[in-house]
Amino acid sequence: MSEPTALPLLSALVTESGLGVVEFARVVIGRDERTVRRWLSGESTIPGSASDWLARVVRIDTTAPRVTVTLERTR
Repeated sequence: MSEPTALPLLSALVTESGLGVVEFARVVIGRDERTVRRWLSGESTIPGSASDWLARVVRIDTTAPRVTVTLERTR
């Protein structure tokens, strides 16, 4: 996935999850919140591995005691 596609996707996933950037970074993608903030601001490029993972996210469920991320299977 290209950077121009990954950035709006990341932004939408953070918003749709209902989590703040800090919690989304820590709980959902396991990255430092500063890194995710840099991605969202365009200061840093989202690496290919992260953008590919973001493209596979189908759903983020935050209603349970744990956050559950559902991914599309790779072929």
